[in-house]
Amino acid sequence: MRTINTSSGPVQYDPRPGHVVNTSRLTEEDLVYEGEEPEVVQVLNAAGWVATFEDGHHEALIFWCLLDTGKMHGVILGEDGLIDLSNNVEERPGFNGYTQTPNNDKEK
Repeated sequence: MRTINTSSGPVQYDPRPGHVVNTSRLTEEDLVYEGEEPEVVQVLNAAGWVATFEDGHHEALIFWCLLDTGKMHGVILGEDGLIDLSNNVEERPGFNGYTQTPNNDKEK
């Protein structure tokens, strides 16, 4: 008998050929917690990126936010001059996408 660590504690198993061992990856890695809002786990610099809108205007991104779901969204400066990391620019009316602006340092 061998022992393997799982999320519910050590489990003994027989390593005989053809024997299948279910580990925590099979049962827990892809869990989704319903009813909970995604949380920001990391904030990344978004210098050089803008959010574009259907009417042709664009707004500079301040940050990229990485959520615990693995998704990312851009954050722009709020109308009140404050930064709200949960304010996903993609939810604004007319959002069209993200564009990287030219970097002047590349020309030097």
